[in-house]
Amino acid sequence: MKSFTWDKKELEALLAKRYKLLEMNPSHKKRETIEEDIELLEEMLHLPQSLIEDDEEIILDEETKPIRQESLAHTLYQNYVKPYQLLTDKSFESIARGAIFVVPEVEAYSPSEFQKTVKSDKELVSNVLEVLRKVNKDFARFAEDTLYGSNRIVELLSIPDEDYEMIPELGTCYMDTLLPHPFAIIYRNQTILEFNTLGHELGHLYKEQFLTTQKEENPYFLELEGYFIELIMNDFAQSYGYSKEDTLKEIQNRLHIVNNFIQDLNVQYYASKFAKYKPYYLSIPKLKKELEKQNIPIFINKSNVIGYIDSELDESIMMIHSFFGALDLYNLYRQDPEKAFYLLKRSFTLPTQPLQAYLKNIDATYHQDDYTNLKQFVKRLEPTKRES
Repeated sequence: MKSFTWDKKELEALLAKRYKLLEMNPSHKKRETIEEDIELLEEMLHLPQSLIEDDEEIILDEETKPIRQESLAHTLYQNYVKPYQLLTDKSFESIARGAIFVVPEVEAYSPSEFQKTVKSDKELVSNVLEVLRKVNKDFARFAEDTLYGSNRIVELLSIPDEDYEMIPELGTCYMDTLLPHPFAIIYRNQTILEFNTLGHELGHLYKEQFLTTQKEENPYFLELEGYFIELIMNDFAQSYGYSKEDTLKEIQNRLHIVNNFIQDLNVQYYASKFAKYKPYYLSIPKLKKELEKQNIPIFINKSNVIGYIDSELDESIMMIHSFFGALDLYNLYRQDPEKAFYLLKRSFTLPTQPLQAYLKNIDATYHQDDYTNLKQFVKRLEPTKRES
């Protein structure tokens, strides 16, 4: 049980920040959140300390350490204000939503549509390590120890094609505090997918060694390193028996996934504007009209409108910004590999901070140059012609 002290100055400072955010003309949903914070802060300022403190008696024995005295304002900030701090920086949302006219709506390829190769686990691992030695020696040393060392933390699993079509992820990293160390599983299907995915998951594992003393990582770039390494792997794929057609299919698949997140984010944004209409299905006509106006091709009905209205924006924003940031790092890598990996490693230990500061620290430019690198990436799809 926590015990609180009443800190008027801290509460007043937080209240002042909330009022400043209101002056920035936030969206309707953000305004409601800010106003709720203000109401709570003002209520706390008017409560006597006797009502704020916990009523439950705390019994301490000889071995029990005294309860830490935490200020009410600090607790209020951690539980109610901080979770919205990044989202109230509107650039997170608006930059991600703005890309809807840049990323094309493309159809994805299923795993069965990629050409098969016959590679043993040993050959697959050897191929990936050869690429990483060309790319970055430090990362390659880590990967070699990870894949061959006594503390091997990557498992390669072969599964039937019919099961492979159903799995939500081609590979997964497990980073549970209850486990002694993180580990990854790569689902094999003898295509370029496993080649790129192994690089992707090694990127996540690589980051973990830098986070042993880091209490938190920026929640909006959790996939940055995975996407970055995956993009590099795709460039080398043809040297290891994978076709040019399949490398382009992988690009199309990645753009399809990002496009879905961008569309979902836009639908969530507009759906939140109509959340005041209850029951929620009353929002459907207004939402449909808004989506048609914005040229967003999403089908809305009674079943999914509730999901869009109630869902959080965080995952979509994180995936979109992770990909944009990875593309900028990838473009830099093609010009200056050493600097790109230096910035990647630096991104691992950056604390949670405003978007603009984070992007500056990794030399990202997509928020300033109208998605130049993204547009160039999209152009690579031009030779691709899907079989009917």
